[in-house]
Amino acid sequence: MGTFVQSITSIISLHFQLEKQLSFWIAGGLANTDWSTVKILIITGTVGSLSLYLFLILLLY
Repeated sequence: MGTFVQSITSIISLHFQLEKQLSFWIAGGLANTDWSTVKILIITGTVGSLSLYLFLILLLY
């Protein structure tokens, strides 16, 4: 799944001519990451995903 997201990101950056910004983000994106950051990302990602799921269910019914 990560490879898919990265390829989509690369396509978008090529389209909008943002190759340098993307390469710097990929190279330094995980340099200063610690476990507290990963926990926050997991919590916010889970809450956001569940919220989007519930919104779509309510929207369709």
